[in-house]
Amino acid sequence: MRLFAFCTLLLLLTLPAQAQDTDTFPPDGIAVSITCDIGDSALVVISPNAEDVVRLDVNEADSLTWLDDGGLAFQSENTLVIMDQNGEERAQFALDSAHSVQIAPDGTRFASRIDNVLTLTGVNGDILAQLDDVSTFDWSPDFSQLAFVLEDNIITILTATTGATTPVTGTFEQISALAWSSDGTQLAVLHQPDNSTRQNTLTVIDLVADSTRDISTDLRIHDTPRWSPDGAQLAFSASVVFVDNPGRDLYAVRLADGTPPQNLTNFAGDEHSPAWSGDGERVVFVYRALEDNQDRLVVTGADGLGAYVLVTGTG
Repeated sequence: MRLFAFCTLLLLLTLPAQAQDTDTFPPDGIAVSITCDIGDSALVVISPNAEDVVRLDVNEADSLTWLDDGGLAFQSENTLVIMDQNGEERAQFALDSAHSVQIAPDGTRFASRIDNVLTLTGVNGDILAQLDDVSTFDWSPDFSQLAFVLEDNIITILTATTGATTPVTGTFEQISALAWSSDGTQLAVLHQPDNSTRQNTLTVIDLVADSTRDISTDLRIHDTPRWSPDGAQLAFSASVVFVDNPGRDLYAVRLADGTPPQNLTNFAGDEHSPAWSGDGERVVFVYRALEDNQDRLVVTGADGLGAYVLVTGTG
């Protein structure tokens, strides 16, 4: 069983009685990175029902991606690491100071960005394609299409098989994040139309109907919105604009009914980095409490009810 403490990070389980450690990744698992006080992180994989927990010996974990064969890929410093379901390392690829790394679900190729140059590389090291002046990007879930933003804030979609490019409907300013829905029919865009405020705007583009919808809020969204598996909701962390020293809370917005984002959490501290369970019934997020400044992984229902601490990290 490959379970460890990470540097001075101690993982303490505060789970329901049936919860247990396991040495293989659980089906429909949720991969979450939790950071301790000194800046290192631990990679934790849990099942949607919180019955299984895998803790991996990783100093840093970003850009987490599940592979079709059940493996897990992530960026650790300047290296792309692929692990098998038992937590054993399968492969490593040097990234040469790249960031915003994404790997195809079939594990054959990955995309990375260095100094606004986006490169698609095969796992054999061959460079398959390059794009210049890319400020942010996101691959569709099946890696068949690439949405990217050029320096003029125009969103373009590239079809991988043909090389054809299509501009996306809409005018945006200062785009900071893109996120595809799981079925590849919608694209969420986080942007900031007005420099004079800290408020930003979340726009959802329906790529089939060629239409856009702005989700107007009085919030400052802090991280990339995360789609629910069915594409019906977006979860994100945000703070209220014009409130002094606000902490981040977790929000979710249902797209079908047009209602404003729902506040899922209101803890005394900072909540961020939401991740959906495979069935869309739960959201896992990182919570740093004011009382002790320690990170916790918390599970809550998609409606914000029934929250409980899953893992606590101490520095």
